[in-house]
Amino acid sequence: MPEPAEQTTTAIVQGLLTALAAAGFFTLLFWAVPRFVHLPIKPEREGLCAALQCKEIEVNSAAQLLNTLHRYGLLPLERGPVAAILFDGYPADLRATVKFKERKQVFINTLLPSALIIREEIKQDSRLLNKLKNALGGDINIDLTHEYQAWRPKVSLEAAQRILQLTKKYKTNYLIELRHRVRPVPISLILAQGGIESAWGTSRFAVEGNNIFGIWTWDKNIPGMIPGNREKGKKHRVRIFSSLLDSVREFCLILNCQPAYRRFRNIRRQTNNPLDLAAGLLNYSARRWAYVRSIQQVIRKNNLRQYDKMELTPRRIHL
Repeated sequence: MPEPAEQTTTAIVQGLLTALAAAGFFTLLFWAVPRFVHLPIKPEREGLCAALQCKEIEVNSAAQLLNTLHRYGLLPLERGPVAAILFDGYPADLRATVKFKERKQVFINTLLPSALIIREEIKQDSRLLNKLKNALGGDINIDLTHEYQAWRPKVSLEAAQRILQLTKKYKTNYLIELRHRVRPVPISLILAQGGIESAWGTSRFAVEGNNIFGIWTWDKNIPGMIPGNREKGKKHRVRIFSSLLDSVREFCLILNCQPAYRRFRNIRRQTNNPLDLAAGLLNYSARRWAYVRSIQQVIRKNNLRQYDKMELTPRRIHL
C-alpha cells in the first residue's frame, strides 16, 4: 500500500490527467501529430478490386489462357467495360504454341485489365488530392507532413492517413509536387513498353517472375533473379512480382517518382499524348532515342491508343 505522501502525489497526478482530458488536451495531441494516426486502411488492391469485383485466375498453359480470354470477352474484346480479370502471369508455352501476331494480341488483352485497374487506383488518389486542394482554396504550396494541422480538418481522418501514405509512396511532402506525380500513365504506353521489355510475355523474367518491364533491384531483401548476362562484379537482379498487377503498379510508380523520369512528368504536365510522353523515357534504356522511337512505333503499328479510351466495370469507391 502506498505511503500517505505517495497517495497525495498519485491523487494530484490523477486530477491533472482528468483535467487535461476534460479540456480535450489528448484529443488535440492526437489530431495534431501525424504519426499517432493508426486507422486501418484497406490495401490498394483489396479495396479497389472488391469494388470492381475482380476475379483472379491462374493459368498453366497457353490453351487455358486463350479459353479464359474468350470466356470473359477479352479475346476478341467485347464492346463496353472491360472485365476486371487478374491473371497470375503468362504461361511458359506461349511462344511455342501461339503464332506471333496472335501472341501479341493475347499479351495485350491479358495485361489490359491490370493496367486499367492501376490507372483507376491512381485516379482515385488523384481525386483525393484534388479534393484537398479545393478544400484549401487552391493553396497547393503546403508541406503535408510539417503543416499537418493546417490541412487535416479539411478531409476525413481516413483520407488524411491515405494522403500521408502517398507522401511516402511518391517520395515528396509537397502537395503541388504530389499532384504532379499522382497521375495515370497512358495504357498504350504501359502496353508498348511491356511488349518490348518482355518480348510480348515470353521472356524468362516475364514467365518466371511476372516482370513485364525489366525492372531491376539492388535490395537483397526483395525477391529477384540473376540475369544470365550480368557482368562480373555487378550486383543487380531482376525483380520478381507476385502478379501482373503488382508489376504494372511498380512500373507506374517508377515513372511517377524516380528522378530519371522527371522529363516524362514534365511533358505530362502539357499533354497526355503517349507519343510525346515517350520522349521522356530516354533513361529507361541504354538505346536512348532508338528506344523512344521503338515505343512510338509499337504504339502506332499496333493501334495501342485505342486502349487509352477503355474503361473497367463502371463502379467506384471513395475515401
